[in-house]
Amino acid sequence: MMNTLRCQYVQSRIAAFVNNECTERERRIVGQHLDKCSTCEAAYRKQRGLQRDIKRDLPRMGSATSGQLNAIWQRIEQDLATPTPQPTSNALRMPSSTWHYGLVAAMAVILLTLAWFTDSNSVYAAVPSQPAPQDVVEPRIATPVRISNQQSVAIAFATEYVTENEQTAPASGGILHNTPRQTPEPVTTQTEVNRTQ
Repeated sequence: MMNTLRCQYVQSRIAAFVNNECTERERRIVGQHLDKCSTCEAAYRKQRGLQRDIKRDLPRMGSATSGQLNAIWQRIEQDLATPTPQPTSNALRMPSSTWHYGLVAAMAVILLTLAWFTDSNSVYAAVPSQPAPQDVVEPRIATPVRISNQQSVAIAFATEYVTENEQTAPASGGILHNTPRQTPEPVTTQTEVNRTQ
């Protein structure tokens, strides 16, 4: 089992071994294994044969002859020797009609942009209507009213409001907030108290 794992590792590194791309440690491991294993040695020989074929055939495909290189170099020197034509001064100027059209287009864009920005921030409010007249209400002086019963004593202020040409009464219901309406007991005088005793 260990031999098959070693063979797998060595066969995966054979191409790097042939091309001198392995580290020293890898070269030592692969070299020792190739001395002992005939299967891996056959794979190594096959890879070496492919490497030789590539080195032999590749120069014929991509290399040029000396005559071709000389012709290319002469063409480069000829191009460098001939001066490049300089543009005439008229070629740099735009025709006046084209210049005017460009100016008109630029002004139109500026005006439209300016109009859009100034109009987009406008707020149009409705014209307010004149308010209706209101009655003037004058408060009167509040007078304390004492209400007492057997359990508690409450003091409230009754306030009357006067409007133009009419008088309003205090609100009906309980005098204090959240209290039921109370009926006042008749006020007794000291003489009546003495009579009852």
